[in-house]
Amino acid sequence: MGKNKQLATNNFRRSPINYQAMNYFSGVISQLVWQLPVNLTMLAQTINDTDVLGQMQQAWNNFVITGQIWALLIGIVIGYILKNLTSYG
Repeated sequence: MGKNKQLATNNFRRSPINYQAMNYFSGVISQLVWQLPVNLTMLAQTINDTDVLGQMQQAWNNFVITGQIWALLIGIVIGYILKNLTSYG
């Protein structure tokens, strides 16, 4: 019993993460990002269409028109039935 307890505490103390390597790689990545040209960083910030609510409404309308909403509802109902049939208690 004492040996098992000692093994359990030893396993608890070990850390699977190598923090030195993590710090090294985070430093390398930050240096690489720092050296990027300005044009490349501006590319990620270009926004063409700012109508976010309009895009959400268009996506929802497409979801309803294509019938995917019925597939979602049927899947929820069948999943609920199967969950209740396979659960115990």
